[in-house]
Amino acid sequence: LAMWLNESFGWHWILLCVVCLMIAAALCQGGCDVEVVSGRSPAVSKIVQCCPELRARFHYPRWAFSTVVQTVFPSFAREFFGPTPATTRTLVVTPDGGTLALEWSLPAKSPTSPIVFVLHGLGGSGRGSQVQLLCRAFSEAGFQSVGVTTRAMDDLPLTSPQITTAVSEEDVEHVVRWLRDHHPEAPLYGVGVSMGGNLLLRYMGRQAAPGPVLGAVAIAPPFQLAKCTPYFEASWFGTLVTKFLQRPLRDTMLRHLNEHPDFAWPESVDKAALERAVRIRDMEDAFVCPLLGLPEHTEYWKAADTWPSLRRIRAPTSILVASDDPIVSPNSHPVEITAESDHLLLIRTRIGGHVGWVEGVGQCMDGSFLPRVVRQLLAATVEVTSSTVPKQGSRLWEQEQRLRMGTVSTGRVGQPSRRS
Repeated sequence: LAMWLNESFGWHWILLCVVCLMIAAALCQGGCDVEVVSGRSPAVSKIVQCCPELRARFHYPRWAFSTVVQTVFPSFAREFFGPTPATTRTLVVTPDGGTLALEWSLPAKSPTSPIVFVLHGLGGSGRGSQVQLLCRAFSEAGFQSVGVTTRAMDDLPLTSPQITTAVSEEDVEHVVRWLRDHHPEAPLYGVGVSMGGNLLLRYMGRQAAPGPVLGAVAIAPPFQLAKCTPYFEASWFGTLVTKFLQRPLRDTMLRHLNEHPDFAWPESVDKAALERAVRIRDMEDAFVCPLLGLPEHTEYWKAADTWPSLRRIRAPTSILVASDDPIVSPNSHPVEITAESDHLLLIRTRIGGHVGWVEGVGQCMDGSFLPRVVRQLLAATVEVTSSTVPKQGSRLWEQEQRLRMGTVSTGRVGQPSRRS
């Protein structure tokens, strides 16, 4: 068929027809309602009222009706056409000798400007196009934004025998403590993307009330790995993505083992099994679970469950998901937990893919649906929580100062955090 088309019309005419069809499809818009699930808290109700996007419909081009297009197209658009701002890196050393990085986009406009830290997803970094797209949107809205690069991601060296996993909310606490120590007058808020959203939700359920992070937004977090991983692996798209995602992650883990033989790696780390790994759960069994002191991936999935953390959250926290997400199972959406909570807000669209929400070819621009909604949610959260910022010299401020004097250790799962 391709040879006949080439001989009959020529490739330039075929390409022109394809472009015309895409333009025609782009002119035909589809749409779906934005579903909002929340309790009866006045604070959450005010956040909903302050976000016009939550009362409008999500419009998408007809050529982007598929979950595959919704997921893949934004990644390519952001990578090749998205913002590439220069960032200033600040290293954060954890008590166990690990290293995290803060990627600052723009200098602070004021010492009291709200700071928003953004946690990346699996295999990403704080300098990635996805994180920097959000950071630029936040900066233009008056926030001081910073992307967080977790252990050994991007070009960050591994300095301890521990990596950031789905249960490493202690690393988020190290970042929060550093930001509060160096920017004590700035209100602090968090945003997490995909696996970074899991870490943020777990941290928000961990912090006391009132805590240093006044509000949060989680984007497409895989709430329960026990439901999301089999759901993801069962689809043909998941099988394809696993091959592209699993290989670099496996090679990174092997490189750490080869470059740091002097580290005190647990004896149960199975290098041979890691070399044979073809699925993400195989890597978890061979490398991640031994680091955490867990017997197998099912125990890791159970430990990474965010539902218990969601029930403990005491600060305004918004969650943005799509029902057709190929990674996050719809059965894991915490609808009932959100409806019973005074602090949670669940926002769902029927179409959107995984961290996608394609509105058009200009998806890489900061005016697209995702950064627009998250920016509105953050602005509304700041307005709601502005009266809860502890003033210097107050009892809450003194309590926060005493909490900062503690040191949290990064241990294995099940070991309590120790404060000195």
